[in-house]
Amino acid sequence: MIKIIIGHQTDNLRKKMLQTAVASFKSNPHRATFLIVPNHIKFTTEVEAIDKLGQLQNRSETSVENLHILSFSRLAWFLLRDAPIAMPHLLDDAAAQMLLEKIIKQHQDELLLFKKSQLNSGMLKQLYTTLLAIRGGNLDLSQLTLSEADIETKNKIHDLKIISK
Repeated sequence: MIKIIIGHQTDNLRKKMLQTAVASFKSNPHRATFLIVPNHIKFTTEVEAIDKLGQLQNRSETSVENLHILSFSRLAWFLLRDAPIAMPHLLDDAAAQMLLEKIIKQHQDELLLFKKSQLNSGMLKQLYTTLLAIRGGNLDLSQLTLSEADIETKNKIHDLKIISK
């Protein structure tokens, strides 16, 4: 079921959206509940929703699996992440980092640097920036001569080749 909440800019729609989403989730926690919000309030809305759910359950800490607070671009990624279709050539930074995380998890056994490390947004952002620089510089990683490189550099190039396939 889809519920669309509309109103005037002066109405407190955020509170109403949170109440509706949390009530829907609480009534059936095994079913996915989605709340679609503008990207600039996604994080704060997610925190508020989890806090509200925690208050309703009389818990100081709460985590949930089926309550999703998403922007439209993240909703598209969420729905298409396993689809066998080609992704567009232009992704926003958040979508690109989510795609990188998925690629790293799929190839974790082959990777040398990411085998044991915990992924975080800073690491993914730095990797994304590196891949953009490689692509922007028209650098072919397979053409690099690494005989003089140290082991860390060789490992980085090895992982970049796998991730950028």
